[in-house]
Amino acid sequence: MRGLALALDESQYELGLGPCLQAAAATTIESISNMATESRWPDWTARALQAGARSSLSIGLPIHATIGGALNLYATEPHAFDDHTIAVAQTFASYASLAMANDHLDAAWTTLSRHIEAAMDSGAVIEQAKGIIMGDRRCTADEAFTVLTTMARSTTRTVRDVARTLVDRTSAC
Repeated sequence: MRGLALALDESQYELGLGPCLQAAAATTIESISNMATESRWPDWTARALQAGARSSLSIGLPIHATIGGALNLYATEPHAFDDHTIAVAQTFASYASLAMANDHLDAAWTTLSRHIEAAMDSGAVIEQAKGIIMGDRRCTADEAFTVLTTMARSTTRTVRDVARTLVDRTSAC
C-alpha cells in the first residue's frame, strides 16, 4: 500500500492538482468515496483508478502561514472512509499538524541562532579590527571604522571581510 500512496501523491505533484494539494492549500477535508464517480480531478482520478485506488481521504494540515501539508489516506475499496474513520483521521491530523509545526519552529530557531551567531562573530571581528587600527594610527573608534569602510569600498569587499583579513594578518604575527 505504501507504493500506492507514494504513486498517487507524486501523481498529484506532477499534475499540480488533486485532493491532497487542494486539502493542503485550503486546509480542508477532501473525501472521495468512489473514484469511479469523482469528477473534480479527472486526470488524477483516472491515474488513481489505474493504480488500484477506489477511495481517498485528504485532510489539510495547518502548520504555518506559508507552510502547509495534508494527511492522505487511500483505499482499494470504494466508500472505505465512513464518518467515524474521518473523525479519527482528523484527530490524528491535528497531532501531526502540531508535530510538524514544532519541527518548523525548531528549524526556524536553528536558522535564527546561526544568523545571530554569524552576526555576533562579524561584530566581534569588526571590533577587533577597529582596535588594531586604533592602536596603529592612534585614532578614535569612529575614525577606525571610517578607515575600515574606506578600505572595503576601495577593494569592493565587505567591511567584515576587510576586518577578518586585518585580524588574521595581525594574529599571524
